[in-house]
Amino acid sequence: MRRLEREVGIPDPFILSTLLQRISTWRGRPIHLLPYDHVAGAMCGLWLALPDADVIGYARTTPLLEEHTVLHELGHMLCDHRGGGSLGADLAALLAPNLDPALVTRFLGRGSYSDRDEQEAELIATLIMRKVADKRPRPAAPASQQLGAELDRLLSTFEG
Repeated sequence: MRRLEREVGIPDPFILSTLLQRISTWRGRPIHLLPYDHVAGAMCGLWLALPDADVIGYARTTPLLEEHTVLHELGHMLCDHRGGGSLGADLAALLAPNLDPALVTRFLGRGSYSDRDEQEAELIATLIMRKVADKRPRPAAPASQQLGAELDRLLSTFEG
């Protein structure tokens, strides 16, 4: 974490895409996000190391869980975990139908790495989430307040 903060920097305000762009520049290779439909009982995240790029796949769930999943897979990448997974033909067809599985130099998904690797990646994701908890962009007024203001304007038009 200290190295990440020192050499890359955690964006303030925290925006995940900004962090990914910084890490991409630091590593000298692009990082692509690949959302996929969540399947109960299936892995919620994975990292594919291609010869010239990294792909982080994540299941579409809730925004906070998606962000944590991406940060978890980023933790594997930053720790240079090797894993032991192989990209099966079915998974390859589902995630990247135009991708030749032979191009994948490393594939990491839940269950394909050691418990220690899993713990390290989870720790990195948790530390980043904790560090940025108060550094997120402030949202605009809640939708209910925005809707309330719109309704007030509409009512005043018809009442006046």
